[in-house]
Amino acid sequence: MIRDNATGVCQCRAQTAAVNSSDPLLATLAQEAACKINPVEPVVKVSGGSDKFGTFECVGLPYVKAADSENCASCTATGSCQIDRTQGTGNFLCFAVKNGTAEKSDPYRKKPDGKCECGVDQCLKPKGDHFVCRDLTGAAPYGPTKHADGMCGCSADKDVCRLTVTGGFRCVHMSKDNFAQGYRRSHDGSCRCKFGMCKAANDPATGRLECKSAMPDAPYIRKKDSLDCECKPGSCSFPGGECKACPKLPGQCESHCANTTSSVISCTKFCRTVGITRVQARATAQGQLQSATDTIAREVGCFVEKVTTCTITASSKTCVQKKSAKALYDCPAIKSGKVPMRLSDGTETFGYQSMCGEEDLECQIQNCGRNPDSQKCMPQSMLT
Repeated sequence: MIRDNATGVCQCRAQTAAVNSSDPLLATLAQEAACKINPVEPVVKVSGGSDKFGTFECVGLPYVKAADSENCASCTATGSCQIDRTQGTGNFLCFAVKNGTAEKSDPYRKKPDGKCECGVDQCLKPKGDHFVCRDLTGAAPYGPTKHADGMCGCSADKDVCRLTVTGGFRCVHMSKDNFAQGYRRSHDGSCRCKFGMCKAANDPATGRLECKSAMPDAPYIRKKDSLDCECKPGSCSFPGGECKACPKLPGQCESHCANTTSSVISCTKFCRTVGITRVQARATAQGQLQSATDTIAREVGCFVEKVTTCTITASSKTCVQKKSAKALYDCPAIKSGKVPMRLSDGTETFGYQSMCGEEDLECQIQNCGRNPDSQKCMPQSMLT
């Protein structure tokens, strides 16, 4: 890869002619033009997230540049073989083919159709969007077994299980791979959910098994006579089968979005909030002056839900919102220095909070309204 001096943009090296010179600093060998492929290694690795890749990568031999573009067209006819990549269309990688030794076969061999196969001492191991040949004894958690199609089998180690994914399988090390912490190895070597967990919908991107905690403090439970997950009664249900503990503290919210189809996305948000109403205290006796500072306040506890569904096409984006709210209580409010003037969801409290705690049933019976009006929560339903 070289720099375009005019624009500063990276580009692939053009074909260069040989230079004959007695000066070693000037003498150069002839080089074929480099060409572009999709990057194999990320520019930035994001732990637990999506790695960042460049736009393209420049490669030389054994790749052959296309005559009408900057992209690579094929591998060299001799000395190399080709392995297809699963991402995109027509993407591939080229590997050099060499002679093995008496002790060990060469990792790559060329089949009659130009594709790669592994030597007898190697097997095909997944790596990103392609496969590479690795030694049977050094491909953990793969190997030392080898399938008839040349793919590596999974290790018999008690911490390794065989995970079915879209288009095949992967061998995962349950104590090292973060996403596999909820797996256990079954009697046939496949991955299953641990005891105390339930099986959720498979990951839409990879098709791998998803396990959720079904412990007493979790928002999931197992369905009757099944290992599949469902939302526990009292927990909040979101699109895509997602369950979360409902927010309990004023100002706390929980939200989740999911693609119901390729062009429709649905987002649900639950919030536990409050509504404070203030009125000026009136004079209660004849001749008594109206106070300019005395205020009577009430707090209405609210549980608010907003569902937003957006349909996105090439030419437009339309969204529909549905908002609902339920009043939990309506109690007199008092000034408190322990209450923030504004909750984390943006609701103004003016420093007031209910005189009755949520667990103080006796206080609520004596002082709070018996039928709180949910209409008073509607201004709080304008969630962002």
